[in-house]
Amino acid sequence: MARYTLRVPIQVGGKEVKELTLRRPRAYDFEVLDEIEGINKRKVRLIANCAGLAPDEASQLDAYDYHQLSDMVGDFFTKEPSAQTVAS
Repeated sequence: MARYTLRVPIQVGGKEVKELTLRRPRAYDFEVLDEIEGINKRKVRLIANCAGLAPDEASQLDAYDYHQLSDMVGDFFTKEPSAQTVAS
């Protein structure tokens, strides 16, 4: 899990959200991506899935936050999961 403070808050369910918690992607997340065309749409969906957002909520992300979150999700691929992360 990783936390990120949004530079530009988004609206989720009528409430302002200033921080997101990302979980590690799972195989299911990639199965869903196979059905989506376009790299940016895939990234938005992966961020949404990992942050527990609907795709339209993740689409509200400011460009800066979007790129930072994309990098964070990408880091999950290069960093070995900790024992605590695997247990959850």
